Amino acid sequence: MFIEIIAQDLCTAYVDLIILAESSNVTKFEYNQLTSWHPGIVVFLNNLLQQLEMGSNAFKIAIILYSSGIDDVMTFTTNKNFGSNSISYLRPNLGGNRLDQALDVAVRMFDYYSRKDAVKRIVLLSGSPSENFPDTFIQVAKAKSIGVDFVAVGFGRNYDISEIKMIAPGWVLTVPDAGMLYSIVTRIATRLCKSPVHGQWSEWNNWSQCSVSCGSGVKSRKRDCNDPSPDFGGKYCDSTSQEDTECYIQSCYSFFNLITLLYLELTKMQLVQLDQLQLLAPKFKCQDLILKTSYYIFFLCVVLPLRIVNNVHGGWSDWSAWSSCDCIHGTRERIRKCNNPVPQHNGQNCFVDGHWSKWSSWSDCTVSCGNGSTTRIRQCNNPAPMNGGETCTGYTIDS
Repeated sequence: MFIEIIAQDLCTAYVDLIILAESSNVTKFEYNQLTSWHPGIVVFLNNLLQQLEMGSNAFKIAIILYSSGIDDVMTFTTNKNFGSNSISYLRPNLGGNRLDQALDVAVRMFDYYSRKDAVKRIVLLSGSPSENFPDTFIQVAKAKSIGVDFVAVGFGRNYDISEIKMIAPGWVLTVPDAGMLYSIVTRIATRLCKSPVHGQWSEWNNWSQCSVSCGSGVKSRKRDCNDPSPDFGGKYCDSTSQEDTECYIQSCYSFFNLITLLYLELTKMQLVQLDQLQLLAPKFKCQDLILKTSYYIFFLCVVLPLRIVNNVHGGWSDWSAWSSCDCIHGTRERIRKCNNPVPQHNGQNCFVDGHWSKWSSWSDCTVSCGNGSTTRIRQCNNPAPMNGGETCTGYTIDS
């Protein structure tokens, strides 16, 4: 027996609603040697429409039947009589389960036909697992990205509870048989009339400890989008949940470490003249140190930050004379060296201009008969440009 429910108080909200009703082989109903779509689903659809106020400022409803593909569609309507009549003409295919295709159509219907500022909601009636879960997951993500709020119902024995919980986390109803769907109509209608609750940020947490035990680091603080949390299709909080700022703890250099560093720095300088040096930013904050003598201050805060700035970049020598001819290969060569001057103090090596390799063999023709084309390639690697040298001019591909 399937029970018709006559609503007393209609649910009113400005909602664009799409009902995704599975019409696969698990919804098949046989009676007196006749096969049809389970009448419990038809009763559910009619009862749900009866409990929702439909109109230009209320619910606008569409229905998509899906199995191996899209079996049938009732387009968006605000006319309850049209909706009720259309339900009786919906025709299921009783095939497989391509929920991903139904979700794709639903997203496009929202894109094309959804009203401005209307809440977008989907009620999913699921009796079996989708046949293409990865694509279903992608389509669910697309729907949620445009603000769709999901309500999921599992019926019968074959639905995948983990799948429908993924689709509608926090709001899933189940019944043991499609003939029991009428029993949850009022709960679903009440849920569909809920206004969206948009998320708001909590207060900032306390700052974390600095990320280092000495020197410069970072500290952060966080907040949560739970005051309140978004619900019923409400939007997540704007902006960011984490804020970072710089922090500084006393210098990492002890007296012994600083003296060692001073020795290493002076070794790098190789006793060069003072006019070859330039004062750069110190590696540490001298004002944070407890300096006991003017000698200590001078060497740690003046001499130590000195760096060699006049890097010497390498230059090519003149070419040597040509060698004798190689009678076997028919070639001769000449050389030059990167020693005019030799690169020093982190200076760059001499530049090398790029040159083309030999052309490759011609490729096969693009057709087996008639007019086609063939190509060959070369690369700028004989040698490749280095140290700021010029790249090859011309084309890589010849056809």
